[in-house]
Amino acid sequence: MELKAIARSLKLSWREDASNLSPAHLRNRVRRGLIPYLKKLSGRDPVPVLLRLEGILREENLHWEEQLPDDSAKELRCAELRGKSVAWQRRQLRQWLRANGVSDLDFSDIEAVRAMLDREKPAKINLSQGRFARRRSGLLFLE
Repeated sequence: MELKAIARSLKLSWREDASNLSPAHLRNRVRRGLIPYLKKLSGRDPVPVLLRLEGILREENLHWEEQLPDDSAKELRCAELRGKSVAWQRRQLRQWLRANGVSDLDFSDIEAVRAMLDREKPAKINLSQGRFARRRSGLLFLE
């Protein structure tokens, strides 16, 4: 533990938060299970690679945010979205849903809304917080 060694070198007392030992928290399962497993599997420390990946993804997100149109519109045209790449569709739908007050989204929510672009798929799906996404007359909108 590097932090404990630093604290000792600075003559600071160490205080362990009890929640750091609980497997109930995802951060602890990653720190105590996944990271050591990845290290054993690959033979090297995965943390620098994961940190580099996080930086790359942060920059990718900034790029997409600059490229996508402002999505405070109440409706989206299905035909316009169908003409875009899958990655574009996912990003734009995620941004549109958030801009219109739908939070607590996961990948399956985005994919369910994206599937509505297809005229053969359901025209209404449930979202979080009692909201619904609908498709009518070639438009996506929220209720």
